[in-house]
Amino acid sequence: MKKHKKMLAVLVALSCVTTAFPQFAAPAYAEEVVYDSFELNYDGWHGTDTSIELTADDNGGFDATRGMKVTGRTSVDDGAASSKGLYLFGGIKYDYSMQVFSEKDSTFKLTLTYVDEESEEATVVVLAEKKAKGGEWTKLSADYKAPEGTYEYKLTLTNDSTDDFVFDDVKVTTNKSAAVAYAAPYGKGLKDEFADYFRVGNILNGGTVRNSGIQGILLKDHNAIECENETKPYATIVQNGSTDTNVKVTLDSAAAILDFCAKNNIAFRGHTFVWHSQTPEWFFKQGFNNNNGYVNSSVMDQRMESYIKNMFNAYATQYPTVNLYSYDVCNEVIFDGTANSGGLRPTNNTEGRDGSSAWVRVYGNNSFVEKAFTYAKKYRPAGCKLFYNDYNEFANDKKECIKKTILIPLLSLIFPATAEDLPTSSRLRNTRLSSSIAWM
Repeated sequence: MKKHKKMLAVLVALSCVTTAFPQFAAPAYAEEVVYDSFELNYDGWHGTDTSIELTADDNGGFDATRGMKVTGRTSVDDGAASSKGLYLFGGIKYDYSMQVFSEKDSTFKLTLTYVDEESEEATVVVLAEKKAKGGEWTKLSADYKAPEGTYEYKLTLTNDSTDDFVFDDVKVTTNKSAAVAYAAPYGKGLKDEFADYFRVGNILNGGTVRNSGIQGILLKDHNAIECENETKPYATIVQNGSTDTNVKVTLDSAAAILDFCAKNNIAFRGHTFVWHSQTPEWFFKQGFNNNNGYVNSSVMDQRMESYIKNMFNAYATQYPTVNLYSYDVCNEVIFDGTANSGGLRPTNNTEGRDGSSAWVRVYGNNSFVEKAFTYAKKYRPAGCKLFYNDYNEFANDKKECIKKTILIPLLSLIFPATAEDLPTSSRLRNTRLSSSIAWM
């Protein structure tokens, strides 16, 4: 059984590669809409809170295969969750099933949350509730049809104790005709037309990822995805439990998007590590506490390196089959208002308001950029290109400031003899859409 399950997982992964070919067939999961075996990735599952940890247990799953272990629970409401909004639709009956295990007798509960498109009202229904005998695997199963005009479809698994538990083999099935009705259109997509030149990307966020109606468009036309907000610092840095040398991180907000990329062979671009905006102010404060003073640059060096290291490790651990082909290391460092005098952002506000930067407040300059790229280069996976990202790069003052204060210092780390020969216009023409500097 173990060999069969692992072979099936590999075949499912390989079948996704066919989405890159010009002729687009009906989805391979026409009857089995969702199958989370956890043999390759975390399949979009995460803790219901950042204090809850999910880890892959290589031999602790159903039939001694790989399963997901849930630890760190302090309440019976704590557990594991996963949004399946890119795979499920309202008005269609689905059969849900999964295997659960705990060392002691406990009652497991599987719920489904869906949201009404018009009222935005969330509804939670109990799909299955069953007592499991300690030390034995138990199957939870149910069938349910959510109303038409709904989205989200988040599955949540809990039990009536705070002990650790394991789950595996999450399946959602429906009849073939219902699934095929939402297959991607036939014929060449944009990604196929431009396959010899560049990737064709799109953006998913916490809203669009819940809408299964966009699935066909993404699969047909795109072979790269970037999150709008879900991999920015405020969504990935965990306050509780972080230390100066070990910043705790989470991919919970991006889990459904990474799962979609993994299942469909879509490359992923990370955005971003260092940004003045959408980075919590406590990240720069002593004890990770807003009420304390700012740390010095040496401490911030440690935090920055740990954050970047742990983020790359999280991708590698949870979604090793996802092609993390590029990452925006630093974003919008140069301030338009001071571009003719060094480009430093103001420090007279907090949380990035009015363009204010806590990075500049701590370092006193933009030296953190070189350090960020140095750390990212050290911990990135093979083949991942690192980018500096900005806007208004066409404006002369900003263009020259980016060149002199960002690009030349970075290039000097790679090509010290040729950095001063960097062409101003050709390297900066499309800073936001392509690279201004990428580690090769």
